[in-house]
This record gives sequence, C-alpha cells and structure tokens, in this order.
Amino acid sequence: MNKQPQPIETMAVLALAALVLYLLFNQIYLLYAGVLLLLTGIFLKPVSELIHRGWMFLAHVLGKVNGIIFLGILFFVILTPLSWLFRLFNKDHLNLKKNTTNSYFTPRNHTFTAKDLEKMW
Repeated sequence: MNKQPQPIETMAVLALAALVLYLLFNQIYLLYAGVLLLLTGIFLKPVSELIHRGWMFLAHVLGKVNGIIFLGILFFVILTPLSWLFRLFNKDHLNLKKNTTNSYFTPRNHTFTAKDLEKMW
C-alpha cells in the first residue's frame, strides 16, 4: 500500500529537523522555527498544506536531479574507463573488427539430439 505523506507528517518532520539543528548549532531561531512549524502543522491546515506541497515539489526535483547526477558520475567515472580497459586488453568478442570474409556467419557442425530440445536454454 503506497501511502502518501500527509501535511501534518511533513510539518512534524520539518519541526524535528529544525530542533535537531538547534541542538547541533545552538541557534535560537532554529528552536523558534521548529515550534512554529509544529504549531502550524497542528492548527493551520491550509498553511501546512501549502508548505507540504512546496516541500514535496522540492523533494521531487531534487530526486530527479540527484538521480541524473549520480548516474552520470557512475557512467562517466566508472563504466566508461572500465569499458576502455576491457577493449584495450581483451580480444574482439563480438567479432566487430574488419573481417576478411564477406560474412559473419560461423558454421556449427552439431548433430541435434532429443536432450538438446529438453533444455533449450
């Protein structure tokens, strides 16, 4: 069951984050922000709904951007050099290099038996 977060839950998480930051940095405005967020979530439903929608939009955008950035880093930093090294030190497994014959077909001299058809893959 995919349950969407409710505005009160979002406000509670934001308030908790502000209170944790208050404990870490000892800035009084973070304590005020945490209490204000919690009270807003409890008593002002339209405002908490607006903050919730904005927070979910920001989370969606950050999720898209981070996915693109992390996958791009993975591809260009890890997979591309790995493929270059594989191509440099291994033979041509796909038989892509220039072939002297006119066809890429390789004949297979095999007599099929009943056992070959039992487990084809």
